[in-house]
Amino acid sequence: MWIVAAVACLLLAAAFGATALIMALWNTHRMLGLLGGSVAFILLGVLLVWLGLRSVRKRPGLLAGSLEELREDQRQVSNAP
Repeated sequence: MWIVAAVACLLLAAAFGATALIMALWNTHRMLGLLGGSVAFILLGVLLVWLGLRSVRKRPGLLAGSLEELREDQRQVSNAP
């Protein structure tokens, strides 16, 4: 839970930082600031999705241990005299 709160705070800080950058560049390079902020958030989103998918793929399947136990029980029953 603390990690989720920390990530939320960091994302809010990034949003406020991008807003401050856009406000600073508003009179001179308005589109550059808007596009740069958008690209940064898109890249951050893609990175977070990639990290999330990578962590989900490394986990064993749902009820993998139970299914393996059932296979072992079935094997033992079929080998019984």
